[in-house]
Amino acid sequence: MAEVDNVYMNSLPTKSTEKGMAEWQDRNINVSSGKQVTHSKHHGCLLPVPPKQHHVSLGIAVGCVILVCIVVAVFSMMTIQSHKSFIKHLTRIDENILNSKLKESTKITLFTRWGREDCPNTAELIYKGRTLGAPDGTNGSGSNYLCVTDKRQLNFTVPDHQIIRGSIFPTEYRYGQKITPLAKNHYHDVPCAVCQAARSVTLMMTAVTECPNGWTKEYDGYLMSGRDDLKRTEYICVDGDPSILPGTNLAAPLKDASTLFIVEAGCTSGGGVFCKPYENLELTCVVCTL
Repeated sequence: MAEVDNVYMNSLPTKSTEKGMAEWQDRNINVSSGKQVTHSKHHGCLLPVPPKQHHVSLGIAVGCVILVCIVVAVFSMMTIQSHKSFIKHLTRIDENILNSKLKESTKITLFTRWGREDCPNTAELIYKGRTLGAPDGTNGSGSNYLCVTDKRQLNFTVPDHQIIRGSIFPTEYRYGQKITPLAKNHYHDVPCAVCQAARSVTLMMTAVTECPNGWTKEYDGYLMSGRDDLKRTEYICVDGDPSILPGTNLAAPLKDASTLFIVEAGCTSGGGVFCKPYENLELTCVVCTL
C-alpha cells in the first residue's frame, strides 16, 4: 500500500494553482479500496474514468419504464374508446327499437266484424255489441248499419214515443231456408264486434275470400245488405261462420225490423262482362288490413 501511495503522490501536479486545485478536488479516486482505477489524461494530469455500464443499465431501465407507460396509456385509451363505441352502439339500438315501437304504435286501423262478438287473432277487441239499422218499412233514417254496444251512456232523454224522429231497430238475419250453411240463424239478431289491428289500412273485397299478397286476412264471409225491394242499405261483409244473440230466435219475423239478406249478383238486360262469371250467384267477401 505504501508503494501505491508513493506512485499516486508522484502523479500529483506540482503547481498549486487554483485551476489545478479544482481539478484535484474533482477527482474521486478510491485508493484505499484496493480496486483498480482507470485514469485518463486531462491537462497533463491523470483523471479517473467512471464506469459506464451502470449508467447504460439505468438508461435502459428508464426507457423500458417509459415505453411500458406509453403502451399502457395507449391500451387504456383504446379500451375507453372501444367502450364508448359499444355504449353508443347500444344506445343507437335502443333508439331504433323505440322509434320502431313508436312507428308501430301509430299504425292503427279499425274494422267491424259483422256477425260475431269476438275479433280474429290478428286484431284486438275494442267493444262488442249488436247490429242495428233503420226498419225495412220506412223510407227515412239512416242507410248504414251500426254496431251499438249494450253498455249505454245517455244524456238528455224525452219519455214516451216521439212521432217525429229517426228510428233504429235490431237487425235480423234473413237468409231464407235455402242458404244451408246459414239457415240455422234465420230470424236471429245479428251480433257484431269492433276490432283494432296494428296496421294502417282496411279493405273489403267482394267476390273473393283471400287477400292480396302482403295483406293480412282478418275474416271472410258473405256480402249482405237489406232486401232490394225495401229500404236501401249499405253492403257489409258478414262473417262466414256467424253467431247469434241469445234469446232472439222468433217464430215470426220482427215487424219493421232492420234486416240482412245475402247479396246475389244480377245481370242487366243488355248483358255485360259481369253477367258471365257471377250471374245469380251469392257473393263472398273478405276483410283485409295492411
